[in-house]
Amino acid sequence: MNNGATQKNQLWTSITLLVVVALLIGVYFIWASTLDEDIYSPAQLLTNSAINPVPGEHLYKTYVNDELGFRIQYPQEWFVEVTSSGASTDNVYSVQFRGESEGAIISVMPPSLESVVRGSLTITSETTISVNGWSGQRLVATSASNGSEGYTVIIDAGEHLYVISGGGQTFDEIVDYFELL
Repeated sequence: MNNGATQKNQLWTSITLLVVVALLIGVYFIWASTLDEDIYSPAQLLTNSAINPVPGEHLYKTYVNDELGFRIQYPQEWFVEVTSSGASTDNVYSVQFRGESEGAIISVMPPSLESVVRGSLTITSETTISVNGWSGQRLVATSASNGSEGYTVIIDAGEHLYVISGGGQTFDEIVDYFELL
């Protein structure tokens, strides 16, 4: 394959990934703004997570994904869904945690896609934070799809870029409970 064809393939892969990430973020913001309280029942919770009480108003479960290299605690009444997209080395894995009125999405992708993530958001503020010993960027951003405001935390861990997106009162707790393995 010649260099021009390789560059064209890389361009199309980048465009595809940008569209996928933008869609994931847009779907989350749309979902969070239109969620009906009675859609989900507690019987749909994952059964392979152990309940781990944490002081505060919620009981928490622990989700561990050794392959993607992270662990997180989330309210036991939330539900978990794992998806992936992309091609070969540009795979984007997403783990969606959703409750009745709040949620969070953790996306794991190659660090080279950080500019794609940032390009899909209208960032209104950015601060550096520490997430269990790792440096991260906490963004306040507006969704291009519906104009709703949400939060995104980006952690570059070398091999993987971890992007935590969400909103609501529980978002900062979720970020505090996020750990890299």
